[in-house]
Formats: sequence, C-alpha cells, structure tokens
Amino acid sequence: MRGINKLRDKMHLELSKLSTDFSQIEASQSGHFVWVDQPDLLVTAVKMVIDKI
Repeated sequence: MRGINKLRDKMHLELSKLSTDFSQIEASQSGHFVWVDQPDLLVTAVKMVIDKI
C-alpha cells in the first residue's frame, strides 16, 4: 500500500505543476464519500472556486 500512496503523491505533485493557481484539500476524515463524511469540506472547496470567478 505504501508504494501506491507514494505513486499517488507523485501524480498529484505532477498535476499541481500544470496550473499556476492550484490548491489541494485533503479529506483525511473521509472515505470514498467525502460529501457524506465531511460535507463542510466540500462546501468550503466550492466556495473557494466561486470566489475565484
């Protein structure tokens, strides 16, 4: 599992370099359903996007 996480982190880093306005939010208290487990995190992320428009 450690190798998979390392690969994921590397891929996220590569994606972050594709934009000059990149932010990443980690939903560390969630499973696959972030909107159920941490709805406040989703609301915050959407507000961040709207504020940039």
